Amino acid sequence: MILESQKDEITEHCVYLKLAKRSKGENRAVLMGIANDELRHYQILKEYSGRDVSPNRLKIWLYSLLAMVFGLTFAIKLMERGKSLLRGRTQF
Repeated sequence: MILESQKDEITEHCVYLKLAKRSKGENRAVLMGIANDELRHYQILKEYSGRDVSPNRLKIWLYSLLAMVFGLTFAIKLMERGKSLLRGRTQF
């Protein structure tokens, strides 16, 4: 379970980082902050697992594509909704 969460954190770090590089102004700064938070979460989990894990490249590509087609807000909300669904909570 820790490795799965660790993989999610590093994947989300990569997604936010990629989205930040395409954004400008305040959006870029906010997305960079979130990316850094996700990396910090990954590093905490890595201390417990003692292992490095690779990000899910398919998810990175998918959320990047969704952001280009449907917009940044849509892609981020979908990604966050997916996290809450995996944890057994539904947020609308």
